[in-house]
Amino acid sequence: TFPAMGPRSYVNPGSWATMGSGLPSALGAQAANPDADVVALAGDGGLMMAVHELHTAAAEDLPVTTVVFRNEDYAIISDGAERDHGLPAGSYAWGDSPIDFVALAESMGVSAARAETPEAVRDAVSAGVDADEPRLVEVPTDPAEPQASDYLTE
Repeated sequence: TFPAMGPRSYVNPGSWATMGSGLPSALGAQAANPDADVVALAGDGGLMMAVHELHTAAAEDLPVTTVVFRNEDYAIISDGAERDHGLPAGSYAWGDSPIDFVALAESMGVSAARAETPEAVRDAVSAGVDADEPRLVEVPTDPAEPQASDYLTE
């Protein structure tokens, strides 16, 4: 487990309007707290909005572990476009030109692994937290899985 309870233990932007802020926020938290274990959780669309920050992590030797959930879609945007404007489901998806986040991270000097089972995710995140270097864990997810916003309307 990774404790994230209590003061100065969990950072959340508090709105959907900050898509892409996860990794930059984690880098700031790591720089301000160099002895802390820092994990960034990001969707692949959110990470793509600040993917260059993987290079910053490597260049500045900030040992943040980034977990990217890959569904090959700016899903929160696709859901809104479908719901509010009648566009087809997955209008902002890129499944026909997938991104290999492991290769992308490694090209920027960040060690990376793909984890496809709960046990593999636990092992990869634990290894990342224990490492003294930036790491990325790519977790493939089902593109048809409803987004959190779908549950918030219930």
